[in-house]
Amino acid sequence: MTRQSDVQECMNSISNRSEKATDVRAYDEQSVEERMRKLFTEIAEKKAAEKKKADELAQIPVKNEDVEVLMSELGWERTVAEHRLREKKGDIVAIMREVVGLPKAKVTVKTVS
Repeated sequence: MTRQSDVQECMNSISNRSEKATDVRAYDEQSVEERMRKLFTEIAEKKAAEKKKADELAQIPVKNEDVEVLMSELGWERTVAEHRLREKKGDIVAIMREVVGLPKAKVTVKTVS
């Protein structure tokens, strides 16, 4: 009968642990609601920022020739090529340098005396 008593003892210890776990997990309902509100606010702000950025990028003009070059040479779809050009403000050289792995071009300013 030791097996049965061992099994029963194990079951009691398991049930005691689960009761303690549920006591530990008793959350304050108000703090959970507050956290959820903050989370929803953060998500809404992030979506608004993404939409604002997308609207700003849509205002940047891109040359159709540049889009065609990126499509033919890199195999990109039109939407991807247009998006990347808008991100780089229409600078196809910057995109090509980035794809090839070259560093950004250095800008030199000459002063005329």
